[in-house]
Amino acid sequence: MTSKILRRAVAAGALGTAACHTFVLREATVAPEPAPVTRVDVAGSDTTYVLRTSGYALLSRDRRLLWTHTTLDDAAHRYRALFGATPPAIAVRVDSAPVAAGDAWNGLPLVAVRVAPPDPKRVMPGEESAREVPQVAVRAAQTWVRALGVPAGAWWLEVGATRLVADPAARVAAIAQAADAGDRTSLAALLAAPRPAVDEMVATSPTRYDDVRARNVGSGAYGAYGTDGSAQPRADRLPVYRGPALPSQAAALLLFLRDRDSAFVAELPARLRAGASLPELLARSDALPHTVDAFDVEWRRWLKARAAGKATRPPNASRAR
Repeated sequence: MTSKILRRAVAAGALGTAACHTFVLREATVAPEPAPVTRVDVAGSDTTYVLRTSGYALLSRDRRLLWTHTTLDDAAHRYRALFGATPPAIAVRVDSAPVAAGDAWNGLPLVAVRVAPPDPKRVMPGEESAREVPQVAVRAAQTWVRALGVPAGAWWLEVGATRLVADPAARVAAIAQAADAGDRTSLAALLAAPRPAVDEMVATSPTRYDDVRARNVGSGAYGAYGTDGSAQPRADRLPVYRGPALPSQAAALLLFLRDRDSAFVAELPARLRAGASLPELLARSDALPHTVDAFDVEWRRWLKARAAGKATRPPNASRAR
């Protein structure tokens, strides 16, 4: 009797296993969600997918590459956070093969970006919206910031703003490096320095992770990009930028100015175009130190506190209340 019961139990288990196996085999494959499209342009055998928003037009022969709109959206958000205004509308063409493109598309300035084609084996369904292509952010940032038309002597604004808009990790990295420089971080030295080389302006590759610095700077994970635009693995530590000092100091300068007086930064490009210098504008400011020496003292204090993960207030903040 006992052996008969055991045989029945084994048979029932085998049937259950076979049923589960059949269910797995018959499970429907989830199709990737198609990228959003607002229009499709067809010219002969050439098809271009277009995603048009109020701030940009994204074009590609490969519809999957329109998922890079998330990269553009994030970069535009960083621009608004810095200057308090929406970036000028542009057209961005993203393709995995060379495409003949002019300088404009439907009246918008056009920039072309060549990227590797998406690998369907590495991009799982439902994850397309998280796809980040740093080359798109870099080219968009360069175009937006150049449209500000600041004079050549104000290279620090163009370089610093390009860094902050293009790279989500630039804020933390710039503060860390400028703070590490100590007394070498000087407004007078920065304004007197020659414009950095073009490749230094957007070189955002951290060469190592510093656990101690990461714990001091803050918490969270930031995406990091290589100098060739390749995405680096995300981590639960913050990257420390060890590249050229001037672009990082220029970015740190803009962050300090925005923290102390966001309206000052919003008006800064127009005032520089009108011929004013930064020291002249500081002398007329109500919220910033009026002299370069006083500015350096307050800027370094702010950098040291921010690098240590501490919030800071202007020296006269308590008296102003």
